[in-house]
Amino acid sequence: MTTTRFPRFLPYLAVLLATAAAEIPEADLGAFVPPEADQGGSFAAEQAKGVVAEIARTGSFAKWKTFEDERVKFLYPDHESVTVEVKTDEPVPVDGDRVSDVDTSFSRAYRLTAGGETLTVLMLKDGAEWFDDGICLCGEIVYERYLVRDGRFYRFGFLEDGVMKKMEVLGDRERLMMFEWTHSPIHPEVYRKIARSVELKRPGKWQENECRKRVMADYGPEGAVGCFGEGADVGDVLALIGAPTKIREDGVRIWEYPKEADGFRWTERLTLPFAADKLARFDGEYYDSAWDSREAIPGGLPWMKSQAELYKDPPVRGEEAKAMPDALKAELLRLFLQKAEDPEEDFNGLCQVMTILVEQGVRDPKALSIVRKRFAADGDHYAAWVLHEAGQPEDVTLFIDKIRAAYRDGEGGALTDLHNWLAFVPDDDPRYPDLLRDGLSSRSGSVRDSAYFFLGSAPFPEEERLAFVRQGLRDQEKRVRYWSARVFAKREMSDADWKLLEDAAAREQDESTRKDMLEVLSKREGKGGD
Repeated sequence: MTTTRFPRFLPYLAVLLATAAAEIPEADLGAFVPPEADQGGSFAAEQAKGVVAEIARTGSFAKWKTFEDERVKFLYPDHESVTVEVKTDEPVPVDGDRVSDVDTSFSRAYRLTAGGETLTVLMLKDGAEWFDDGICLCGEIVYERYLVRDGRFYRFGFLEDGVMKKMEVLGDRERLMMFEWTHSPIHPEVYRKIARSVELKRPGKWQENECRKRVMADYGPEGAVGCFGEGADVGDVLALIGAPTKIREDGVRIWEYPKEADGFRWTERLTLPFAADKLARFDGEYYDSAWDSREAIPGGLPWMKSQAELYKDPPVRGEEAKAMPDALKAELLRLFLQKAEDPEEDFNGLCQVMTILVEQGVRDPKALSIVRKRFAADGDHYAAWVLHEAGQPEDVTLFIDKIRAAYRDGEGGALTDLHNWLAFVPDDDPRYPDLLRDGLSSRSGSVRDSAYFFLGSAPFPEEERLAFVRQGLRDQEKRVRYWSARVFAKREMSDADWKLLEDAAAREQDESTRKDMLEVLSKREGKGGD
């Protein structure tokens, strides 16, 4: 581990703002709406305590320090509790509630801390040639501002309310990225000021015109808007983005982009305000992806699904599905046969439609033959449902073959559908008892989980069933222990077996499983058991 707490060694310099870093002016952060003066804190700030909570509430510091080494330079608050650690080969602790594929690897990291807690982290990565396009689900970035300064290429990402969430800067095969504000306890204005102050020390070679072309090519007009600041000339904007589709009397330009993909059609729209031919401020509505107003193209798979699902079996027990018109059945079957052997089509989605057709009484030999072939090869989820609903006895062998293959694979991806395949084998099939026994005795916990679900209704002698129950109560898989306990609610059990369940509940470490065991025990007591 390499950690330097600043100030400790001479190579790491800290001075007051008298020798401040060359900040990017606030006015250069683009034409996107600025945040409200009274900004809310991040989730990390809401959970902060002690000195970190004090810092989180502070949006402005009277004095700032400059951190500088041979690679980077940036400002940070001049507060007695705030320190900078430089790390090279160990993880950096941050707020743990992240759902993200953002690249957090680094060659060197600069961790701002207070009271032992992380305030924010700047991650320097050698060899990086472009920005990180990973997403973090803690708040959508709706606008990104691109700036070139002295050969370095900056990108600032903003939430819908104008708060800066993320900052990156590219140099010569290096990238410095500031960890997302949404996982930092510092005030958004403090994060913003640090981000504006960041500099890479090594010379860069980025040129503005080339950067704009790359942004347009990679991110389209929605991203290219971020290349221009407030007051940009309309001619410069049009030179990169192209002529608008419409110009309103108030100077607003609208670009429309008709799209067709995956069986849908829609029109995306870019709307930018101009005053006297200069770009004006705009908010998060500037780009409409029209995702919620997509239209299913007749004959495409989304259209097929939308038509078929009107006649799907209702979820209410005892109710019957509406009868599908014969003309629609014929059209959906024709489209299925047309698309089913096209490798570019979503076969699993096509089988969703075919499942409903089978429920509606369609038994087309060619369609079922295609489904059998694909299920045998790929084991698609809805292909299994088509064969199950069709009810052809010979198809049970396909399910058994898939079950045996899943047993052999152990923890493979096929286990996702193992439960259904077991359910699709009739209890009176002579192969079923041995099939289930092998699953109950499998080395794979996932296989045992699926098999134990069926233990209560398995066509076994009662003593054999009880032997599996006793074994399952001590299984290392909590779901197996749970299913074993559930058998007690369905079968007549001896006092000795009830004692086994009591002992299992007493030693159970998983809270949810223990609760379920105690619930079963309470129902037995309610029936007057000893």
